[in-house]
Amino acid sequence: MKHVLVIPGDGIGSEVITPTVEILSELVSSIDFEYASAGKALFEAEGFSISEGTIEAARKADAVLFGATETVYSSAYRSPVLDLRQKLDLFANVRIIRELRPNRKKVDFVIFRENTEGMYTRDEEQLPGEVITHRRISESACRRISEFSLSYCEEHGIGEIVCVHKANVLRLSDGLFVRIFREIASGYAEIESSDMLVDAAAMNIAMAPERFRAITTLNLYGDILSDLGAGLVGGLGFIPSANIGQMNAMFEPAHGSAPDIAGKGMANPFAAILSSAMMLDHIGFRKESEKLAEAVRSAVPGVEVDENGRCSTISAVDTVKRILFRS
Repeated sequence: MKHVLVIPGDGIGSEVITPTVEILSELVSSIDFEYASAGKALFEAEGFSISEGTIEAARKADAVLFGATETVYSSAYRSPVLDLRQKLDLFANVRIIRELRPNRKKVDFVIFRENTEGMYTRDEEQLPGEVITHRRISESACRRISEFSLSYCEEHGIGEIVCVHKANVLRLSDGLFVRIFREIASGYAEIESSDMLVDAAAMNIAMAPERFRAITTLNLYGDILSDLGAGLVGGLGFIPSANIGQMNAMFEPAHGSAPDIAGKGMANPFAAILSSAMMLDHIGFRKESEKLAEAVRSAVPGVEVDENGRCSTISAVDTVKRILFRS
């Protein structure tokens, strides 16, 4: 029996996570689900966005399935996602950018993002008339995200990877990242590796996304580039995401809580369902994972999605269920 901690969060978080758990419960009988709260609603009620008890429960679980939380622009508010990534040392963020809609341009690549350092350490210093943000890039973090991304490519038959950076300006920090990536990549002779400046990568993703199969990069760059990739394939409602460490893992749709559409039945559940498929694979249910992912791929063409990636949540979920359980 596997144990999964479910954190629906705010806004559309519960609207996409609840039916996802229903699908998982029907597909796999040997998963025990535990629920916990985090996010804006909890912060407003209790004064904290995630409890230490929830973080400990996440640490003990085989995986965490996370919905989305709404950002509160207050110095007292801490992002539950960032807290979980850092406290559970979930150093590798994996986002799959894949076109699922028919008759569209071929887009199919994965972004590996260092998940614990860079600008996301939230280390800022207020001085008179200015704020200084400290950006931390360590050799150990560069080494393990490089090793993880190359190992993933090897395991999944991906034959090329691009290291994205800005070492022409940030010569010490990004330079360290590139140097370590090249060193580790030299041990993967079957994988073609190269590097590219982040601004050039953004342009090439927009103009010729078919040239990419895998990208490994630092925290802020990966966050931005994955949203750019999402824009090519219909929006964040199609982008699944994994956060993986040595001992723990968390899976979440790449989108936010979308308070403007919460409660309207317009939340695209495909990213959440695909994230749960990644979770199944990670905790040892590869056959079920492949079956669920294929059901989503088959369902997407039959669901009407608007230009913002929104669709009828009920229709999308019912279509996946019909395809998945029709036999």
